Amino acid sequence: MKTIAGKIFSKYFNNYVDVITLSNENLTVEFCNYGAMITKLIVNKYNLDIVLGCSSIEEYTIQDKFFGSTIGRYANRIKNGEFSIDSQKYNLSINEPPNHLHGGFEGFHKKLWNYKIVDNSIVFSYLSSNLEEGYPGNLSVKVKYTLTKSDLLIEYFATSNRDTIVNLTNHSYFNLNGEGVGNIKNHIFQINSDFYTEFDGESIPTGNLINVENTPLNFKNATSIDKMCSNKKIMNYDNNYVLNSSNDFKVLVSSPSTNITMKLYTDYPCMQFFTASNLENFTGKTNTYSNFSAFCLEPQYAPNSINIKSFVQPILKKDDIYNHFIKYEFII
Repeated sequence: MKTIAGKIFSKYFNNYVDVITLSNENLTVEFCNYGAMITKLIVNKYNLDIVLGCSSIEEYTIQDKFFGSTIGRYANRIKNGEFSIDSQKYNLSINEPPNHLHGGFEGFHKKLWNYKIVDNSIVFSYLSSNLEEGYPGNLSVKVKYTLTKSDLLIEYFATSNRDTIVNLTNHSYFNLNGEGVGNIKNHIFQINSDFYTEFDGESIPTGNLINVENTPLNFKNATSIDKMCSNKKIMNYDNNYVLNSSNDFKVLVSSPSTNITMKLYTDYPCMQFFTASNLENFTGKTNTYSNFSAFCLEPQYAPNSINIKSFVQPILKKDDIYNHFIKYEFII
């Protein structure tokens, strides 16, 4: 295992931002303490970076795509930015009118995190103060990235001095053909899910679960995006799946072009599947992106789940410990 730590001066912060690289014989992963984010994920055999992003720290600070970032306190949307715990109502910032998205204007993706390096892991930490973006409680958060032979494991830990809600995830954009290399329509997906959450016109769940059978969201059997799009005239994917409870992988993705396969494991109940429809004409690291330039797999609690009592609840009780994981396994 090789670890490299460096600093890049940022005009945005008028200070230095830290960049840390973990590398082994198979993978090289670059992280930044701005947003506790993944900025590069290189498959060493091909010297191929498979995550999208920006070419400088300054560009990361002004973009609104959440590239590789830790998302919190609450991933995805909360309707009207409102929720209640124990009959106490809370109002969150409205950064996607009329709703709250991905933690607000200055969510965890916009924060400078502390960190320490422990063996083959980086542990990022941040203290979110009471009522930051409207959320109750002083929330102490840790995000631990661990690189092993062919796996990248992300572990989330949090505690609060008040009952609150927490829903942390990672927002990496993957392209197994390589960053900036065409689109991901040739990728073959298998998603271990029987149901997705029905959305209204503002991408807020209605509370209904829809069976994926006979829909363009059915990836229970390995299917390419290209085949699904040609058969169903799909313009993009931005859908929340209810993951089946098993110890097996939740998602398997492979590229016929590079023969790289990625398996996703997680203990979260749901996952947002997104095909980067927000990247049209965005200039990234090496190329200009477009719809289907990448895919995002965002394990999480369901959007707006705090306001839909039939969904698994994202409540963190005072002094309890929030703990979830996401693991990417790469087969090359």
